[in-house]
Amino acid sequence: MIWRQHITPDPNPSLPCIDDNFTETWIFNPGNPAQLIKITQAIDSDIFCSGHSFDSEGRLIVAGGFFGPGGIPARTYRFDPTNLPIEISVGGQPFVRFAPWSRLDDMAIRRYYPTILPLISESVPAGSMAYGGGGQLVIGGPTLTSGLDGNELWELHPSSTSSWLGPVAPPLAAMHPNHLENYSSSSIERYSLHPPTNPPTALLDSYPRAFQLQSAGLGIARGQIVIAGDIDAVPGSPALGQTLNGDAWVIVPRYAGGPPGWQFWRYPDSSQNRQYGTAVRIDQLPLVGTPRRNRVLVFGGAGTGGALNTVQELTAGSDPISRTPASAWNSGKAPMQYGRYWPNAVLLPTGKVLLVGGRQTPGQSAFIPELYDPGDLPQDSGFSIPLVQANPVQGFGLPTPRHYHSFALLLQDGRVLVAGGERPQSPPVPSEYSAEMYVPAYLYQPFRPLIQAWPTTPIGFGPATFQVTAKPMLGTIDRVVIMRPGSVTHHFDSDQRYIELAFTPQQSPPVPGQKTILTATAPDPDLAPPGHYMLFVIEADPGNPQNRVPSVAQFVEFQ
Repeated sequence: MIWRQHITPDPNPSLPCIDDNFTETWIFNPGNPAQLIKITQAIDSDIFCSGHSFDSEGRLIVAGGFFGPGGIPARTYRFDPTNLPIEISVGGQPFVRFAPWSRLDDMAIRRYYPTILPLISESVPAGSMAYGGGGQLVIGGPTLTSGLDGNELWELHPSSTSSWLGPVAPPLAAMHPNHLENYSSSSIERYSLHPPTNPPTALLDSYPRAFQLQSAGLGIARGQIVIAGDIDAVPGSPALGQTLNGDAWVIVPRYAGGPPGWQFWRYPDSSQNRQYGTAVRIDQLPLVGTPRRNRVLVFGGAGTGGALNTVQELTAGSDPISRTPASAWNSGKAPMQYGRYWPNAVLLPTGKVLLVGGRQTPGQSAFIPELYDPGDLPQDSGFSIPLVQANPVQGFGLPTPRHYHSFALLLQDGRVLVAGGERPQSPPVPSEYSAEMYVPAYLYQPFRPLIQAWPTTPIGFGPATFQVTAKPMLGTIDRVVIMRPGSVTHHFDSDQRYIELAFTPQQSPPVPGQKTILTATAPDPDLAPPGHYMLFVIEADPGNPQNRVPSVAQFVEFQ
């Protein structure tokens, strides 16, 4: 599903557009790329620059948006794809009938550029109850479009209601003396992250790069939320070259030792200007070896000398009470081939990251994608391969610049859809309407595994197990991976997740060309939000085990 901002006059009225407080949405099918299907139902708000993520039922929650005659909206909506049963034609144009959009209760705060974070089960204490299980936490998002205006307030939307809730903050006496500052509440719906005594960098501004982590045994910090690379608020539009510290924050819910509530901690600065960079999260839970959870990698940004090519990995599972380890950043990661701000980072089912688009300088686009391998361990340096025509790895430079409003999204068949952005010759047509498909090198291999049977009813969380029937073609199945469908805006995807599951094959090793039953362990409920995931099995080349090929994904549901 796509939408875009209205342009006056619209240079191509046949394309999707919005008009002031009015949004039209369209369905795009990658299997039929020449056709956009318009949804006849429109919504009465401008959801350009909104935040969005999927709930536990596979519905898209959309909050906030672009300012119109009524200012920045506080409205929220839910898109239910199960209400798309009929395609019709009106005047030769394809339309979808029925009403997939429904309006939810308004947020307490108007928000422009918020991040909506999908929550793990029972992850947010609210009074005497715990909410989560597919709910959304909305953080950041200025209430104004200029000036020093990061948002102090966050709100919680449980998946089972249309209302917004918030946890009750504990009294100051319950707080550990070393925390940065306790949240203070102004009402049951609104909670302050930034009391007036804190420095302005504690404000959460535009699309904070936020991830909710697994506690990894830290009982007091279950479900902590790490923010790695918030775009700091500054007067006016943030300028390229602004000096920032690479702030990282952690929001810690308390479950023991006092009433439920939250603490706000500062991780050590990364000493890198991550403005307009991006970030991804990887979790590896192999059957053999040590699980590697909570791997948060940050890429690029607008440094003082131009776009950064540096990559850092945040060790985000450290105990915020003891503040160990002393440094939470691994700055020994291999750099990207090219500096980038506004890049899209797409997790692939093989565990690598496709970096695409962005700019190197205000006048130079980053046309050449690259494939980043972060390594199997957090301490690995990793490496990056430029995807140019002269490289033996399949790939090529982008024919079209992909800038600030572009997106890149992993598809079920393993390809990546890249679209949107701005044209360099902005006036009078700033938008880029085109799309292109990136075909990773693994799809050019002479073999590809098949998933022949998979669960079609909801699966419980770990320690529950489930079975998949797979057929390797040349090698062995060496990974079973689940990936949450993406919901991308402004080169960041808070829904994006890569979770490698532990599994046991019926035959060890599986015989090429013969089907085998794999028994996989579902993710823990404090690792993965409930909902729908793409299930991939990954086959390794017998001659080169690092050469991995994914199957076409099948959708499974965890509840």
